[in-house]
Amino acid sequence: MIAVLLIGDEILNAGVRDENAYVILSRLGRIGYPAGEVRIVRDTVEAISKAVRELSSRYEFVICSGGIGPTHDDITAEAVGVAFGVDLVEQSEMRAFLEERYETPLTPMVAKMAQLPPGTNVMGCRNRRWPVIKYQNVYLLPGLPRALRDKIDRITEMLPERTRPANGSLYLSADEGEFADALDELQVDYPEVSVGSYPVMGSYEYHSRVTVTGSDEARVQDVFERLEALFTDRGMLLRTERPDREQRPAANKGREGE
Repeated sequence: MIAVLLIGDEILNAGVRDENAYVILSRLGRIGYPAGEVRIVRDTVEAISKAVRELSSRYEFVICSGGIGPTHDDITAEAVGVAFGVDLVEQSEMRAFLEERYETPLTPMVAKMAQLPPGTNVMGCRNRRWPVIKYQNVYLLPGLPRALRDKIDRITEMLPERTRPANGSLYLSADEGEFADALDELQVDYPEVSVGSYPVMGSYEYHSRVTVTGSDEARVQDVFERLEALFTDRGMLLRTERPDREQRPAANKGREGE
């Protein structure tokens, strides 16, 4: 599982509406990397470093969004260094990229973007694209949604193949309270399959949607068929989308470090 760390006072005080969590969760979940946690923290070294330290020890990798630009509150790299107990050093490849991108000599605020924890992997500079930055199991991505989407697309091309989840949906004419007990019983029998129930308000053709998701396609199919039979018997079922695995986007030939 992965964790997502959103960084920024502007998110917490509702100065901006976050768009990045959905992009990260949907695109990585689609290729077999579900998330176990999403956390939002303030723009302070203490808050960021504490979250990075906790999440990086608990999850396969952490995706940080925000705080890696040239402004005064872009302190994510510093906080990651604190989290791992290392001082920042100038990363030569990142420095060369900045010098090519900006007029030289670099201003102090731009130059500080090359200050990274020692051993940081800076990916993509050779292709003259803004790099994907990774230190140990932590990705440091920008908060700007357009820039983040580009980085996430590149990360999904770099990651090793995983079994993608199988997903199915059932659309019902009933409200959740009419079948909640059945879902509870089924979840006990199939703890490794995620069963979700979502009420729908407004002028939709259905009142509730039930989803079935899991990495074991056979078990997902078993749960789906049991629910399909149950809802049919109760006269609730309107239509279904049968379990199928998400298709992985076509990958280019790039790999980490290119």
